[in-house]
This record gives sequence, C-alpha cells and structure tokens, in this order.
Amino acid sequence: MSAKSGPQAAQILLQNAKYASLASLQAGGRPYASLVSLARTETGEPLLLLSDLAWHAQNLRRDGRASLLVQEADPAGDVLASARISIQGQMELTQGQAARVMFLTAHPEAETYIDFGDFHFWQMKMEEIHMVSGFGRIETFKAMELLNK
Repeated sequence: MSAKSGPQAAQILLQNAKYASLASLQAGGRPYASLVSLARTETGEPLLLLSDLAWHAQNLRRDGRASLLVQEADPAGDVLASARISIQGQMELTQGQAARVMFLTAHPEAETYIDFGDFHFWQMKMEEIHMVSGFGRIETFKAMELLNK
C-alpha cells in the first residue's frame, strides 16, 4: 500500500481496516484517543459500535467532532513509512438492521454484546481525509472522493 497514493488508495486502506484510533473531545476540549473496532456503511463511511459507558461515546454525545486514524495493516519495516489516513468528520448516532449487518459482517465476535442496551452505532460523516503514503507523500482530499457512489 505504501507505494500507492490518492483517493482510491485511501479508500482501499479504509475498506481493509478492522480497527482505528478514535480521537474525540472531552469536556473542556482536551483530546482523548482510543482504539475502536471499525466497519463501513454501504457508502463507505466509518461505522463504530460504542458503549455509552466508554469515555469516547460520552465525548461524542457532547461534541460529535472526531478524527479516525487508520494505518496499513502489518507494515513492513518503519511504521512511519507505511500508508495511513486521518479522517476528520462528525460522528452521528445511527440505527437499523443495515448497520447491524455491516458491523457483524466485519466483526462477528460482536454478536456476544451487540444487543446490550448501552451499545449504539455511530457513523462518521467524513469531511476531509489526510493521507500519508510514505516519506514526503502527503495528500488531503474531500470525503466525497472516497464514498461509494
């Protein structure tokens, strides 16, 4: 992946990702980063299943602005030379059978807790994607360039 760049390479990176680092804002504006399981909607937007007990879910209920960091799986050599994208956007609560199916397809192990009352689906309305494809290869583009049409 690290040899490729552009919106299509970023889309492939996002499609292959099973996990991401989520940055949300705590009360008072302090950033908080956490590891989350990642799935995608039909249009390719990030989909998360979060517990209301988790700090990141509480943060998102106060302020939906967030960032997701997704990196190339199992990069060879220097991790800083591997491909990665930082996605900025707005997290929104979502529901429905489609979200459930998409999440369970990506994470069948979630079957054991997906129906707990404190778990909810969050969809990121992507705004901007910042991609680093290796040393000196940096691009920024709008979310519409990654969405499945």
